[in-house]
Amino acid sequence: MGWIKPHFFTLPTLCRIPNAWRATSKKQFTVRDISELVRQGQDLMVQVVKDPLGTKGARLTTDITLPSRYLVFMPGASHVGVSQRIESESERERLKKGGGGILRRNRAGLLFVPQRKACVKRISRLTPPISSASGRKVMERKKRPQTRYQMYGELALAQRVLRDFADAQLDRIRVDSRLTYESLLEFTAEYIPEMTSKLEHYSGHQPIFDLYDVEK
Repeated sequence: MGWIKPHFFTLPTLCRIPNAWRATSKKQFTVRDISELVRQGQDLMVQVVKDPLGTKGARLTTDITLPSRYLVFMPGASHVGVSQRIESESERERLKKGGGGILRRNRAGLLFVPQRKACVKRISRLTPPISSASGRKVMERKKRPQTRYQMYGELALAQRVLRDFADAQLDRIRVDSRLTYESLLEFTAEYIPEMTSKLEHYSGHQPIFDLYDVEK
């Protein structure tokens, strides 16, 4: 992959690759030899699921997941999953209605059907850029055998907090870092424009945690 430390898969993380499992009976499965699943020099789209630690490289998976506020988009999946935090069976059945490749997060239970459909449409917009990037990576690899290409990166903490917790009940969102504030402006303009007007850069001399007694 071009990194100094060798990264690795565990065999179950290759389960999305076709024919990774071979049925021996209705209830028993045997795993195919890994050499039958991947080969040296093969192009794969992977996701880091555990960062490098010590001498061990990052753990990878081919099971791609892209989270949004209410949904987790799973391009390689055909089923609809529901967060285990949603305990109501009737609510779980309601959320399972719709297309595959989606995991409904626990906050999705607050949505009406039109809102859920809008969320699916919005997060599905991530697919074409990633597919396009994957195609470019393959072409680049033909020219440079050691090439690698980042197709998607996890959001920073500030963006994740805004994505998961900001709602219409907030009057304003004050940010004391100019760099973070500007990045949030870009993020909200693209994904949650209704939050853009609520963002405010705090430039006072008193630390913002002290201003609101956050640590008391």
